[in-house]
Amino acid sequence: MTPRIKDVAVHAQVSTATVSRVLNGKKVKAELEQRVRDSIAELHYSMDGQARSLRRGSTKLIALILPDIENPFYTALARGVEDVPGTQVIQLFCATRMRTGKRKRITFPWP
Repeated sequence: MTPRIKDVAVHAQVSTATVSRVLNGKKVKAELEQRVRDSIAELHYSMDGQARSLRRGSTKLIALILPDIENPFYTALARGVEDVPGTQVIQLFCATRMRTGKRKRITFPWP
């Protein structure tokens, strides 16, 4: 079973709020932070991005729907969205309709 934040808290003997503070880079006593980080490593915990998005009510996703990806204007537009400096977008979703009427979907994982 995938470990949850509650499992990390129990393992580190701290509250879930403390684990959350550590994960979000908030100020926590050094000893508690180390215990939480050790528990995260030992349990192989990783944050669930989808659960976090549901909780926060927002995602780090750009959806770009283009009428024709072969048109140089739309290609440049897609490149511009991809190259926006300082963007903290995790994923770009690009959908297009070609002249044939068939829809193509392309997703690009963001580094």
